[in-house]
Amino acid sequence: MQPTDHAPIEDSRPTEAERQTQPATPGDDRPSPAPKKSGRSSRLAFLKNVRIGIRIALALALPLIGLLAYAGLTLYEKKGISDRMTALDTLAALGPTLGDLTHDLQKERSMSAGFLSSEGAKFPQELPRQRQATDARIRAFEDHLAAFDTTAQGAAVEARLAEAKAALAPLAAQRQSIDRFQTTYARMTDFYAQTIATLLAILRTTARR
Repeated sequence: MQPTDHAPIEDSRPTEAERQTQPATPGDDRPSPAPKKSGRSSRLAFLKNVRIGIRIALALALPLIGLLAYAGLTLYEKKGISDRMTALDTLAALGPTLGDLTHDLQKERSMSAGFLSSEGAKFPQELPRQRQATDARIRAFEDHLAAFDTTAQGAAVEARLAEAKAALAPLAAQRQSIDRFQTTYARMTDFYAQTIATLLAILRTTARR
């Protein structure tokens, strides 16, 4: 009895290529599910988009911030220059007022010296008139000081102005002593000399500004 030849058993299951080429089964029109993205990939994509947005915002904001800062600094500097120019104009206008006041004080000193040395024989009429002229200069000086803030002129100028007002304060008492011959020639001339020097110190201080 001869052995019988058996044909190889073939696998009837379709291959992967065949399954892909086979037409879809009628009635089965469900779409193929989309491939799912992992949660980590979604988060990374969101963060990447956020970072890009922030970079764009910064790129637009930084030049604007710089421009605003520059504009603010420029305005501040211009205001400072304007304030300094106003202060200098005020001090410049004070110069003629001080000049007139010191000039009249010098004239009053000369007449007072003649009045004292002559025991009232010289300048009995002229001295009162000169004192009135000096008082008018003092009022102009005080009005000028009241027109602006002395503290804005700097500490040195403010100190000189305060010294000037203090030096002028005893003038009325000094005049009374002269009229009554209750002072000496030396004390009288020293008073006027110190008062005039104090006023001139204001001009020297403002000239250095």
